[in-house]
Amino acid sequence: NGNRLIITSMGLSVLYSPFFFMAHAIAPVFGNTRDGFGSTYQFFLVLSALLYVILGLIILKNILLRYFKPKITALTMLALAFGTNLLYYTTYEGAMAHSYGFFLIILFMWMVIRWFENPSVGRTILTGALFGFITLVRPTNVLVFFFLFLWDVKSVREFRERIVFFLRKFHLVFLMLAAFTLVWIPQFLYWKEITGHYLYFSYGAEGASFYWAHPNIWQSLFGFKKGWFIYTPLMLLAVAGIPRLRSRLPSFFMPVLMLLLAMVYVQSSWWSWWFGGGFGLRAYIDIYGILAIPLAASLEWVLSIERKKIRLPILGMLWFIILFQLFNTYQYSKNIIHYVGMNHY
Repeated sequence: NGNRLIITSMGLSVLYSPFFFMAHAIAPVFGNTRDGFGSTYQFFLVLSALLYVILGLIILKNILLRYFKPKITALTMLALAFGTNLLYYTTYEGAMAHSYGFFLIILFMWMVIRWFENPSVGRTILTGALFGFITLVRPTNVLVFFFLFLWDVKSVREFRERIVFFLRKFHLVFLMLAAFTLVWIPQFLYWKEITGHYLYFSYGAEGASFYWAHPNIWQSLFGFKKGWFIYTPLMLLAVAGIPRLRSRLPSFFMPVLMLLLAMVYVQSSWWSWWFGGGFGLRAYIDIYGILAIPLAASLEWVLSIERKKIRLPILGMLWFIILFQLFNTYQYSKNIIHYVGMNHY
């Protein structure tokens, strides 16, 4: 209809806003005009990403310490912070959605665990609103629903019991859905004003689409163009830890497995499965907090190996992967690793 449309949903704008207004207040002190683009605004924008990630790591530490010893927790967090592309998207391109999604999904994991421990009205509203906000930042992260629905489900019988549980708690389910929807109301009103529709697939205006019958799973994981495991090899160790969850932390096994499988399928089905310019497959960064659980399980197993001839080389490989990731982060920042032109054959 000729109207200009912001293609992304507005979740990030909400997370930016406290830092934007702080920058707006003090910009003249540093000689910047209040135009939203000066160096003061840029600094506060990157600062926001850093602070959200730090908050996410603090919450993740508390979750990990529930299930693992301090040594394993510390090593997991060190590997996650410096051995993945999370570092790049917290610093060089901190304003992108992934560091914020990382924080929100860790907070969601914590809220879901506590909600099942005590499904009170207050926790129900907070969990639903947080779930809605996660999708408002990045709609495909609606897949964290698997963590909510499958948490602590360990068998087919318990899966049926979970369905019955939600049916019996229908009033809480309704309340959670109401909180989810309430978060989205400003977005619905914006779409209605610009497009005439309350629901609108904004990416479709540019011809973007999912190709569900032709997912590029191999390229998404191992392609040299953007392959997740090529540019973030530490995540191979995290994925390898998922089978161990079945015996070590069975409550996490099914939700983590199903979330990862769904995420790989959906992200690799997107028309631009490489997600444009980026360092590795950036779309997976958002769930690194959840994948920290199987990563910790893998590291725990490595440290439990009694024979030094086996344990020490594996630990040496871990440190090499972290250093290799730091080196690649430097290379990408200098355009040595090209943002979109790497050979994917």
